[in-house]
Amino acid sequence: MNKTKECLFCKKQFYKKQTTSKKMWKKAKYCSFKCYAKHRKITPQPQKCIESLKRYLKKIGAKEKTKFTCEECGKEFIEYYGNRRKKHIFCSPKCNYLWVSKNLVGKNSPNYINGNTSKINKRCHSSWWRKIRKRIYERDNFTCQICGIKCTRKMDGTKIQCHHLGDSENHNDDNLLTVCLKCHASLDFNRRKLAQVERYF
Repeated sequence: MNKTKECLFCKKQFYKKQTTSKKMWKKAKYCSFKCYAKHRKITPQPQKCIESLKRYLKKIGAKEKTKFTCEECGKEFIEYYGNRRKKHIFCSPKCNYLWVSKNLVGKNSPNYINGNTSKINKRCHSSWWRKIRKRIYERDNFTCQICGIKCTRKMDGTKIQCHHLGDSENHNDDNLLTVCLKCHASLDFNRRKLAQVERYF
């Protein structure tokens, strides 16, 4: 089987990856998703695609295009009626976030509970806890003390976190430990399991 192909858009040679199946490799025409998207913009849509889009819009109950006014910036924009079934309408996610930050605050927030903030939330957003946490990270050289992996700021299993060995109200250095997200989750899970077992004795 030929393991190299020429990209339809940029004309560069690209290779078959080990994870790509034979079936997918036969269909492959572009070296990357960027080339596919650029080529799709230039080439006109075939009639089959237009018909399938019409069928889909009919299926979800989308009616003909209608004018809407953004509640945040007041801009008018045109869109299918069926796509806009919410009470509040915005032209972009940015306008949505701005409106939420202004209007869904305090008592108007759906998460509001008698003006009380949990102790954990107060601690996580406080400057003194950030200083303690940073000191612990530097002490442990930003390395998970359970599995030994180098921790990062990425939102995955390697995300750096600070774990309380004993009482969660005790913030002394000997009670704190640098761990990754995976190990932190397993430690908390084991702690809860142990607490459930201790109830029976």
